[in-house]
Amino acid sequence: MQVKSFAIWANAEKEKVPALVQNALQWASENNLNVHLADRLKSISINGDVSYFSTQNPPDVDFLLCLGGDGTLISGVRIFSNPSVPVLGVHIGGLGFLAQITPKELIDKLEAVKK
Repeated sequence: MQVKSFAIWANAEKEKVPALVQNALQWASENNLNVHLADRLKSISINGDVSYFSTQNPPDVDFLLCLGGDGTLISGVRIFSNPSVPVLGVHIGGLGFLAQITPKELIDKLEAVKK
């Protein structure tokens, strides 16, 4: 399967989220991928045009990128459970068990998912 698009679900209150979202958007642009941001991220200053989605109407995407802790990952999985999409979870902050990827690994892991 060739990856064409993904969605970003994140905890906008986490300090590292704006920079990580911007990095993911830049990577997506360089790789000609469409990105959909959760409407809860409208408070983040974004360079360029992006499309937003509501929890009631999630987009049809190839995978979901979750940025935050275990609660963020669980809520993202619930939203994208029907139909189910693969999830890439990036752990930000304190104790967490579900997301094993660190912010430093984000771009490398996005490359792996693309391949």
